[in-house]
Amino acid sequence: DGEFGRETGMDADLSHPPYYAIKVGPAVHYTMGGIKINTLAEVIDTEGAAIPGLYAAGEVTGGVHGGNRLGGNAVADIMVFGRQAGMQASQHALGLGKLELVLPETDGAAAPEVQGDYTDGTYTGSAQGRNGAVGVEVVVSGGSITAITVTESSETEAIFASVERDLIPEIIRTQSLEVDTLAGATISCQAVLDAVAAAISAERSNGLIPQINLPLVGQRRTKQNALRSPAVFLLPGLFYAGYAA
Repeated sequence: DGEFGRETGMDADLSHPPYYAIKVGPAVHYTMGGIKINTLAEVIDTEGAAIPGLYAAGEVTGGVHGGNRLGGNAVADIMVFGRQAGMQASQHALGLGKLELVLPETDGAAAPEVQGDYTDGTYTGSAQGRNGAVGVEVVVSGGSITAITVTESSETEAIFASVERDLIPEIIRTQSLEVDTLAGATISCQAVLDAVAAAISAERSNGLIPQINLPLVGQRRTKQNALRSPAVFLLPGLFYAGYAA
């Protein structure tokens, strides 16, 4: 409707009947927020400690998948954390302790693959992340960025681990902020990019920060972490996960 600034979806002529209508009302479709868990699907108490033998996944939990309502979130939530909960619960029942989350090995410390054009020194910067400020320390030696250390972060630990493992080394290797972000960690990635840009000064960072369209993050490279075990544990949220799929 051009009168109201709508350019799509309102181009049908409604000047002549017949007209049809349906009654629409609110309904519970998907709930968000709730029990806090860690990366092992252990329920966290009010003191921040894991409660032994108690695990949760799906719509009952809060955290990253309790922060917004997207159909795909339910699938990842129940399949990833439900599987993790099942693995941990079976280990606990057998008295075998915890199965630690194993991330892919890296090739070691990143090194510049091209010559940078920065001023030697150690610089600090910060930017807003998903859960708060993200601070970095950037070391420049021989004109190139040789190290980037995160000095402050309140980001979700398991998600931010992939940012430190994959995004930061890529900045060092390419000597550029024009690097791919990680699907599922876009805001955290942007915070690191902004913080590094602030650290190496506005003049050096001018024009280097990629502008990210959040809904289209799937077009960028995706990094995935594998959880090992054939076990499956079904918890609240499975019905919605199937529905979303």
